[in-house]
Amino acid sequence: MHLHPIAPLALSLSLLSAVLASSNAHLDPLADDMVRRATPETYNNGTSAGRLTRTRREVRGEAVAAGVDDLKKKKRSCNKRHNTSKAKKAKAAAQATLAAQKAWVANPKNIAGLGVGVSIGDGGISIGLGGATATASSSAPTPTKTSGPFKLTQDYSGSSFMDGWDFFNYPDPTHGQVNYVDGNTAYAKNLVEVTSDDTTILRVDNSSWLDYGANRDSVRITSKKTFSEGSLVIFDAVRMPYGPTTWPAFWSVGQNWPAGGEIDIVEQVQNSVQNQMTLHTTSGCTLAQPMAATGDVLVENCDGAVNGNTGCGVLDTSTKSYGSAFNAVGGGVFAMHWDAYGISIWSFERSKIPADISAGYPAFDNWGQPSANWASSTCSMDHFGDQTLVFDITLCGDWASAVPLPAGISGTCMSNVQNPANYDNALFEINSVKVYSPN
Repeated sequence: MHLHPIAPLALSLSLLSAVLASSNAHLDPLADDMVRRATPETYNNGTSAGRLTRTRREVRGEAVAAGVDDLKKKKRSCNKRHNTSKAKKAKAAAQATLAAQKAWVANPKNIAGLGVGVSIGDGGISIGLGGATATASSSAPTPTKTSGPFKLTQDYSGSSFMDGWDFFNYPDPTHGQVNYVDGNTAYAKNLVEVTSDDTTILRVDNSSWLDYGANRDSVRITSKKTFSEGSLVIFDAVRMPYGPTTWPAFWSVGQNWPAGGEIDIVEQVQNSVQNQMTLHTTSGCTLAQPMAATGDVLVENCDGAVNGNTGCGVLDTSTKSYGSAFNAVGGGVFAMHWDAYGISIWSFERSKIPADISAGYPAFDNWGQPSANWASSTCSMDHFGDQTLVFDITLCGDWASAVPLPAGISGTCMSNVQNPANYDNALFEINSVKVYSPN
């Protein structure tokens, strides 16, 4: 049998908790009394209540049958010897257990590799976990913001990836030159594909030459489930769409936009190699400066009713966070965390994905500064409701039509939609999308 990767840590923490309880009790001058009080199911002022009841019943029956008074004396003597012996044995066992636990904790071989540091002294036992040390005491610790633990609540991956999504087949709200198709059409035209490597591909039609002004078939899918504040979303992609006229995105949106907010985790246009992350909200939300993140702030006001609904965007400083450069390094991971403190987004190229993400136990405190951060001090999280995840690849539209075409591409955005060769790289190849919630 193989232990779960987290099992040694869980076992260690369980033992450490036991040591804390036992050790600090035996440091008290009233240790003997605390041994009795620590096990109420066994001890009741030094006696075994269950055994005492049975003994009384047995003795009472014998006294009635024999009719002799001195049997009561025998009963008291028996109980005294029984209880004294049992209490001594229990105390010795508790002390032996404590000594064994201390010895186990003191052995560095048992702690190594678990991210736990322990010291034993006259003041009690101190435990350090993930670089922070806490000393056992009688007072409750001050609540602090933590990065977990998280539990996996939604897993979109492998051959069942598409089971968790619905097809959106309505006109593009961003005025793109696309025809979002239904599921049957998407599969028939190979716009959705599950590969032999269990990755999922979402693509734009790259086989049809179109008349000028015609819309090109593409896909937009939305998750059947929502996620709420406190969640961590991790998106693992092998390839990202890019090319002339393209405007892909992986994002989330609340109900009654913009009232429920919008979080753009991955978004760009044309041949860019730097991801842009953006919030869109109602009025009253701004991006705090200086931002506690590594990206470059583009716009501070998140209000979708101003600035042409640009939102408050942040440009990733990594030139491998999007497009052809992202694909060339084998893709990577994007992570978005949303809680009462704000919203943060990280990006990692394939070779730099944190081990805790790969192991399925993400802990963002280990990841360094995010690429983007919107603090709740200037943007209340009341601007966001439960979020639905969205993938889409639109063409031209409000954004891509407003920026220059890549070097060497002539014509207009609309005219370039005609040529299917422009869309050979217009696809997502997805390993997984996973949503984690706080334990």
